[in-house]
Amino acid sequence: MGRFLLLALILAASCALVASASAAEIRTGTFKIDAVQGTVNVPIVIDQMPNGYSIAKLNLTLSNGAVADILDVTFPEWVIAYDPETGLPTDFSAHSKTPAKYVFLQSPDIVNDTAVPGARNVTIATVIIKGLAVGSSDMNIAINTLDDDRGAIWTPRPATPTGKLYVGMSIPTPTATATPTPTATATPTPTATATLTPTVTATATATATATPTPTATPTATPTAIGGDRGYYLISTTPSGAEIYVDGVLKGTTATGALNVTHFTTGTPIQTIEARKAGYVTASLANPVTPLNGQTVPIQLTLQQIGAGAPLADFTTNTVSGYAPLYVKFTDRSQNAVSYVWQFGDGAISYQASPSRTYRDPGTYQVNLTVTNLTGATSTKSATITVLPPVTATPTVTQTATATATATETVTQTATATATPTVTQTATATPTATATTTPTMTVTPTATTTIAPTQAPYPAAHVLPCTVEAEHFDTGGQGVAYSDYEPENLGNNQALRPGLGVDIETGNGVTNIAYTRSGEYLNYMVDANGAGTYVLKLKAANPDTTTKALKVYVDSVPVGQISIASTGGWTTYQEFTASAPLAIPNGRHIVTIAFEGVGRINLDSMSFTNGVTPTGTATPTPTVTTTVTSTGTVTVPPTPTTSPYGPGNVIPGRVQAENYDRGGQNVAYYDTTLANEGGAYRPAESVDIEYTSSEGSHDVAWIRANEYLIYTAQIAQTGQYTAMFRASNPDAANKPIEVYLDNVLIGTAQIRTTGAFTNFATFSIPLSLTAGTHQVKLVFKDQRMNLNYVEFAQGVTPTGTTTTLPTPTVTGTSQPTPGDKVVDFAATPLTGVSSLNVQFTDKSSPKPVKWAWDFNTANIGSISWKTSTKQNPYVWFQKMGAYSVKLTVTYADGTTKSVTKNNLITLIR
Repeated sequence: MGRFLLLALILAASCALVASASAAEIRTGTFKIDAVQGTVNVPIVIDQMPNGYSIAKLNLTLSNGAVADILDVTFPEWVIAYDPETGLPTDFSAHSKTPAKYVFLQSPDIVNDTAVPGARNVTIATVIIKGLAVGSSDMNIAINTLDDDRGAIWTPRPATPTGKLYVGMSIPTPTATATPTPTATATPTPTATATLTPTVTATATATATATPTPTATPTATPTAIGGDRGYYLISTTPSGAEIYVDGVLKGTTATGALNVTHFTTGTPIQTIEARKAGYVTASLANPVTPLNGQTVPIQLTLQQIGAGAPLADFTTNTVSGYAPLYVKFTDRSQNAVSYVWQFGDGAISYQASPSRTYRDPGTYQVNLTVTNLTGATSTKSATITVLPPVTATPTVTQTATATATATETVTQTATATATPTVTQTATATPTATATTTPTMTVTPTATTTIAPTQAPYPAAHVLPCTVEAEHFDTGGQGVAYSDYEPENLGNNQALRPGLGVDIETGNGVTNIAYTRSGEYLNYMVDANGAGTYVLKLKAANPDTTTKALKVYVDSVPVGQISIASTGGWTTYQEFTASAPLAIPNGRHIVTIAFEGVGRINLDSMSFTNGVTPTGTATPTPTVTTTVTSTGTVTVPPTPTTSPYGPGNVIPGRVQAENYDRGGQNVAYYDTTLANEGGAYRPAESVDIEYTSSEGSHDVAWIRANEYLIYTAQIAQTGQYTAMFRASNPDAANKPIEVYLDNVLIGTAQIRTTGAFTNFATFSIPLSLTAGTHQVKLVFKDQRMNLNYVEFAQGVTPTGTTTTLPTPTVTGTSQPTPGDKVVDFAATPLTGVSSLNVQFTDKSSPKPVKWAWDFNTANIGSISWKTSTKQNPYVWFQKMGAYSVKLTVTYADGTTKSVTKNNLITLIR
């Protein structure tokens, strides 16, 4: 039987919080079980229902587990419970998982007759407890807030019992104690004894009066007005700001000043903050603590981001180096709302902090132009110098002159990229008749320069080898590494003192920790002859998401290492790079780059020999190659792909951006290092953007010979029609080749649509085979965008092609500057039952209220039909096409709506 119960409650309602919700309490009470083996129902009660999305964890613990056991839990009928392992609805009301130790439940809508916002003393769960032995136990409730788009609504309470349980014994009658020095009216006897109920004995020394036989009546100490609570009344300019007290969200000022309760006997508040999208956070430190019953008014003013004069500024990880040179640009601009980067080689980016790889030697002027809200601009420039690639063969030039006298003078000038040993023969011209031909051995001192002051640490790493992650090169920030913070955040400050890389030591492992997107580490390695090496990385990933680290050799991308979940920060596993590393003879730099990923701990990396065949073909019609190797030959596994998200089902829609996992040269090939659109999958190289005209993401910045691979489950063998939703701004047709398991089965011609934002549908017939297959799209030309490919099965006898509904949009138009635009995105758009869809609001300017209708077609079987959350998740359960409507309210009170018909499609 369990003595521990965890309730994770998601309470959903409208966006604003009621004034006292920030001080909401969850409690039980005092309960009795008459005899051992008996039970009692203990309600979990919230004193006031919130009015807004929130997530909270409740831990109900019995302090004395010997006297009772938590037997079961029941919930109100408005609760939909989800299994934490499968994510599917579970009928907990049938007690299928008793005794319950962990229950995850989700309330899709508490705005009903039972639990309206602001309702008092609402039971949110009932715990059934069984008595085991005579005794008593505290029932403690600990509240730990979780993150969501609104933050927490409950203030964590002190660790005091919130309930009491008695088993096989009476609930003690509380005994009141009189005030030590009461004022009493007594008989002339100097000492008077007064009796109170229940059984209070008061002894008072008083001045006697002549009143015969009075009754003693002690006067109670008056209770302070307001108890132990004071209040903050917080107003903001502008309104609609989120109010955080010591980092915990208390509500918003969307409907006026927010009343926040503070317990005067608790810890004084350190900081009150007002946060609003598009504004600089306003804060007040150490506010005056209100007295019991007192209200302290607070006014916070937020400054709009980008309203001030713009100032373009940025930093780079390097300003010079050998081709190909990888440069990471980090924005440091002020009051910027848009960015235009010109890299000097013809490339342009609109990201805040892009990266660029310069492949050709030369000097490039980089310009960053930023724009603020008023349209004012500011530009900053920098110069990037790219040197010719380092050659593996050193050039040594020496001149020696010798004279056959008692002292020979030898002058030598040596330039080298290695430390070779040079044997020199000098011819002497004597001043006498003798001719001397001295032979001397000259060892010039040569310095190999890869990057300024950069060198291996603590000594050279000669391949094959294992390198500890903390043994990155010397040279400092921007040369040997890039780290987000200037200081070492780890607990090991002694190993590499004064450096910014975060090093920690724990459980016998020294590792790199606190990793963030945009950081990288360089490691010099020496190869005695060209070879192929398998790179493995020992790492820990506490999250469920697989994270891909990019690998470079001499700034050239050579693959990636996918770090799957290991379940914890200190649980390490070994992961293999997507492709073997071909490393030439000499010294080279291997870079591990965190591009779009973080929260990974690195322990070490190993370089092992790959397969190097040596042999001779036999002189027979069948050529046989004999492979001879020394030591252990490691054959790296063939890189494979895996579906992204829920996978693709044919017939059905395949979104272009949902290509397989696996990385560059495995699941896709993209000619540029970074995602130039910066959307959806920013850590990968495929260029993805969001297009308002389509209401979805698409693959853009397409170049010739790039490709994408999709793993698809094809329902049955037969003829299909593939409909490409694409755009082409040019007059010429743009071909896209379709391969099934690397066999070419058709080519789609994308005709002109007049602009990148004008999409049309282009169809071709295809013959597909049932089962799980790889569908590969190869772009044979540049300058086109692809939204999705719809696969419809066969042609009916009447010649009508069976297709899925095509989403249409009503209620919106092409915006002009200054317009209010209501728009949203959803992903994924197709799938099977229990499809979890993320909706993302794209309206501008940012609204203050949202009203979603996910069931305009009235199909049913979804987790909820409406929502007031900005970016909700919704589970769709039943086959069919769902239309979605979004109505938003702007700060000036105006409302606008958009409906996307047949947006979500469940094929079974």
